[in-house]
Amino acid sequence: MEYDIESGDVNTGEYICSSCQLNSNSHCFKLINMNNSSLYFYFCAVDSFDLKDTYGLLNHLYGNLRYNKRNWVLLFDCFDIGIMEIFYLNKLKNLYNHYELKVDFTLLENIILLNTTFFNTSMLSIIFNNVNKYFKSKIIHDKNDYFKNLVEIYLNES
Repeated sequence: MEYDIESGDVNTGEYICSSCQLNSNSHCFKLINMNNSSLYFYFCAVDSFDLKDTYGLLNHLYGNLRYNKRNWVLLFDCFDIGIMEIFYLNKLKNLYNHYELKVDFTLLENIILLNTTFFNTSMLSIIFNNVNKYFKSKIIHDKNDYFKNLVEIYLNES
């Protein structure tokens, strides 16, 4: 896979893919918070302007995570996820597996699912069906909307 960053001197959160330089919502994967212990990334498939650009989205994700040496949390917003979003997310997973990209997933603390419904949880189970137990153990449902409310506060302030 061709990679945009020429050196490993790029800090997490500094990488901006070429699509997002033109439209900041091209991929809707954003670093929304950093503290001493963790980075918090937010991803919402339906807010991504160009979800069909799975190659570009993979490059965007890889650009943010390749040189990361800090623990991180993915806030995965399931709002309005439908069959098309599941199709492209599955295609993204397959593309990632094809390129065998090196990301240190031991730094992943949690995948927090926001705005889940029975339908989108069922749809996501298609993607997570053949994912190893390590990733499944990282999935948390935001049942009390704690993280959802924090994300809304952040997005309204920025």
